Amino acid sequence: MGCHSQPELTRTRLKFEFLRNEHLPRLAWCARISRDSDAVQIEHGDWVETRDNFFVEGAWDGAFDGGALDEARVLLGSGGQLLDDAVVFYATTHTMERLQSVRVGDDLFISNSFAYLLTATGDSPDVNYRFYERDFITFLKGRRAAARAVPTMLKRHVHLYYGEKIVVGPDLEVGVTAYSPGPSVSSYGEYVEIVNGLLARLNDNANAASRSVRYAPISTLSTGYDSPACTVFAKKIGCRTAITFLEARDEYNGRRRGSLADSSDSGMEIGKYLDVELFAFGRSEYLRRYDYPEAEFLATGNGGDDVVICAAQDYLPGRMLFTGYLGDTLWGADTDPSGSCDYKFSYPAGGTFNEFRLRVGFIHVPVPLLTFPNHSDILRISRSSEMAPWRLGGNYDRPIPRRLVESSGVPRSIYAREKKAVSQPFWLPSEGQRIRAMMSPHSWESLLSYFTSPEVKSRLSLASRLKMLLLPTAPIPAFLNRCTWKVKRVLGTRLLPELQEGQFRTSILYSTPVGLKFHWAIQRTAVRYSTTCHNLRKA
Repeated sequence: MGCHSQPELTRTRLKFEFLRNEHLPRLAWCARISRDSDAVQIEHGDWVETRDNFFVEGAWDGAFDGGALDEARVLLGSGGQLLDDAVVFYATTHTMERLQSVRVGDDLFISNSFAYLLTATGDSPDVNYRFYERDFITFLKGRRAAARAVPTMLKRHVHLYYGEKIVVGPDLEVGVTAYSPGPSVSSYGEYVEIVNGLLARLNDNANAASRSVRYAPISTLSTGYDSPACTVFAKKIGCRTAITFLEARDEYNGRRRGSLADSSDSGMEIGKYLDVELFAFGRSEYLRRYDYPEAEFLATGNGGDDVVICAAQDYLPGRMLFTGYLGDTLWGADTDPSGSCDYKFSYPAGGTFNEFRLRVGFIHVPVPLLTFPNHSDILRISRSSEMAPWRLGGNYDRPIPRRLVESSGVPRSIYAREKKAVSQPFWLPSEGQRIRAMMSPHSWESLLSYFTSPEVKSRLSLASRLKMLLLPTAPIPAFLNRCTWKVKRVLGTRLLPELQEGQFRTSILYSTPVGLKFHWAIQRTAVRYSTTCHNLRKA
C-alpha cells in the first residue's frame, strides 16, 4: 500500500471505459486498473451516473454538471474522477460506508461493495478467519484506529478506506488524501444556516436536470430527538413524506427500563404537527420474509443493525433518506467531543446500509454526521446561555434538536421523553444465545446449512477443525461472555483484560454458526454479483 501523500504521476493520460450492467444492484460499481492499460474499466449498475471524466452514485455539495468531486467537502455515496494522469476514487465523507481495494497481479480492483470486490476477483472470505466483524467494526474507534486490511480465502488482503480520497498512480501506487474540513460554528443560528445551506446544495446536486436519476427527500420520524430534528431540516428542501416504526426494541420499550409503559416509537402524532405524510412499519417485519433479509446488512461487517429498514424498501428508490444517526453524540449536551474529528463513534447503527442502499437505489443523509467534525463547536453551543430555555438536564438532553422541533410547532410533551431505538444489533455480547431469535426462520436455517456444508468443511484448516472439535458449544461460553461483559461495565475494561472475554468469544465463533454469519451473508449477497462480473473478469 502507498503512503499518505500523492504519488508522482508520469502515466499517459487515462480514460474511463464504462461497462453498464443492468443485472447489477443499481448503485454498485467496481473498477479495474491495469498496469499496462490506459483504460480504467468501471462496471456499474443502471443508476450510477457516468460522464467522460467522472462517475458517481450519490451527491456532493457542489454543482453536478461541473463534476468537481475533488472540491467536495461532503460526499454521500461514492465515485471516481480523472485528474491529470491519475484516477481518484472518493469514499463517503463520513465513515459509515467505505471503499475497498485488492491487488491481483498487475491489476488493482476497487469497489463500493465488499461482496462485489470478492466476486469480481474470484475470491471469498476465509472460513478459517472468524474475526471479520471484529475488524470491520473498529471503524467505531475512529478513522486512524480502524483496521485497514482483512484477509481472504486466496491469501490476499483487501484494503479498506474510510472518508478518504484514493489516488491511484503509476505502477498501481496508492495514495490517500483527506477531504477539506468545514467551517467552524459559533452560534445556534449559524449552525442551522450552515446545515440548511449544505442540504440545499446536496439537494440541488441530487436533482440536477442532467442526471438520469433524481432523488427526492424522505425522512425518518420517531418519538425521540434526532429524527424529528432531521425532518425539520428535510422540510426546508421540500420533504413532505417520512417513514416511522411503530415500536421500539425490548430494552427500550419500558418493559425493561421501567420508566414508561408505552412501547410505541411511532412518529404519527409528531408528523401531524410537522405536516408530513407518514408510512408506518413494524420493526420486526423482516422476520416474516423469505429472501434472507439479514444477509445484505450483515455483509457490511458492521453489525447488521439496520435490517429493520428493509420493511420500507418500496418507498426508498430514488430518494434522499434523512436519518438522525449519531445525533445522540453530536447533539447531546454532555457528550465527549474528543475523537469526533476522526469520526469516533459509540455504536454502529447506520453503518450497515451499504448493500441495501446499492440494491434499492437511494442516498443516505445522516444529518448529524454532516457536521460531525464540528462536535466541539456544537457542544459549546449546546451548553451556551442562549440554549438554556431548551435544556432539560439529565442524560437525555439535546437542546439543539429540541429548539429546532419546538420552533416548528411540536409541543414539548409529545416527544423525547425517553430514549428508545428500533435497530437490531446482532453484535451484542449475548448474541451466541440470541442469534436465532434475531433472524428470520428461513435465514437461520440457511445459516445452519452453510455452517455444516461441504463447501465450508472442505476449506477448513486442521487448526479450525480442532477448534470446532475441542471448544465447548454455545451455552457455557455465551454465558461466560455475557457475565464478563457485565463485570467489565461495572469495574471498567482496565480491570479485566480483553483476552479473557476474547477466549469465550472464540469458543462461540468456532463451535456455533455465529462465527460464520458474516461469511454466510457474503455468500448470499454475492449471488447478485456472481453472474454479472464477467465484464471485468474477462477483460
